[in-house]
Amino acid sequence: MNVLNSFKAPVSANLEITEICNLQCFFCYCSTDEYKANRGKVSNDIKNHNLLRILDILAQNEILEVRFLGGEFVLFPGWKDLVRRSGELGFFMSFVSNGTAFKESDIHFLAENGIEEGSISIHGLGDLNDEITGLKGGFDKAVKNLAAFLGNKMNVNVLFTPNKRNMYHFEEFAKAMIDDYGSPSVGLNRIFRDSRYESLTLDDYLFLLGRIEKLQNKGYKVFFVDSFPICKVPMRFWKFMGNCSQGVGFCHIDYMGNIKNCSSLGACLGNIFEKEMRKIWRDELSEFVKLGHLPLSCRLCPIFCGGGCIASRVKENLFVADEFIDLPAEESLSKTLWLLANNYAKKMVSRLKSNKDKLKPREYASDYVPCANFKFKIRHEEGDLFICMIKGKGTFFLNKKGKTVIDFIDGKRSVGEIVQATGKYLNRNITKEDVSEILQFLD
Repeated sequence: MNVLNSFKAPVSANLEITEICNLQCFFCYCSTDEYKANRGKVSNDIKNHNLLRILDILAQNEILEVRFLGGEFVLFPGWKDLVRRSGELGFFMSFVSNGTAFKESDIHFLAENGIEEGSISIHGLGDLNDEITGLKGGFDKAVKNLAAFLGNKMNVNVLFTPNKRNMYHFEEFAKAMIDDYGSPSVGLNRIFRDSRYESLTLDDYLFLLGRIEKLQNKGYKVFFVDSFPICKVPMRFWKFMGNCSQGVGFCHIDYMGNIKNCSSLGACLGNIFEKEMRKIWRDELSEFVKLGHLPLSCRLCPIFCGGGCIASRVKENLFVADEFIDLPAEESLSKTLWLLANNYAKKMVSRLKSNKDKLKPREYASDYVPCANFKFKIRHEEGDLFICMIKGKGTFFLNKKGKTVIDFIDGKRSVGEIVQATGKYLNRNITKEDVSEILQFLD
């Protein structure tokens, strides 16, 4: 039976600094009546006090990364204080923004205070973006600031939310963002079911995945950045799919201390001012990690992808199956058996293809000296399990052997010397292959 990983606390946190935004994107949660009603109810002084307190709580719980967002986070008067404090606490930092409200001095400030990466949401070229966002001239402002971020050597990419107005322009958009405006990559989000607008169908997403495939085949760095049930798409699209880390390694916290397992959900798990954060994470997600919200075919699936997105169907509920798969009560036993048989067959085909296409692991000579030119943070979970976050590369698990290998990479020791030093420290035999396995993640 499949289960999700259970961590003692999130690894990364979205910090919702403000609900205020200068755009009116029709699909955004900031455009809902609920969020509009909250405007002005809490003073900026209280928000700032709460947010600084939240950062301290995150540090105490060993969260490794903080991502600033809103609303539009730069519209909050105290946002620079929060960036400074986050730097003092040692977080990796990034941001999500619409890119239109920055001053040149703001961009320099972010670069000077340790923020090396972020994302700007743009949803079409020129007037199409401005029509969707409700801000005339918004596209020009966003791409101007994108150029300024890149000029400050920051890795800032573009995010695109598809909808019925812009989806057929995606290929042209992605090419322009990369070729004409210099974006390192373009990420395609999902738009979630809502009565305020027409949702996308499965066929719509298959069309968009086809455009991603076409673009990638031409060398463009274009990615699908939200989770999706892979059993619903052709196998050639699987390489575009990623599992969502919400409820496992990722959380969302607003300026009142309310913590959610997903930024797109309306419901929250609890409040970190009222209850210890790790206890919320453990207690409120205990049933979620057992996957009771998914049909039996997902819980037994041999190619388990996480079940897609729990916010795609109903944003007001905490845990519910993706909009493109059945709810547990909807799936018959015969359908479960058919899906399992089909997915086992797909797994066998995928494994054969993977073995055929698998690249030979790089071999590192004993005298090769690996350089520690990467920024990383390691957190101990329990026993022999550690989590390592490498800035710009992602997060992966380590055992004590792997952690010790990374600790000994100092730009001075050769692979052979690391083998010896690690073996003596752990009092066990370490091989060159053991060290090479870790170096694969770092190169």
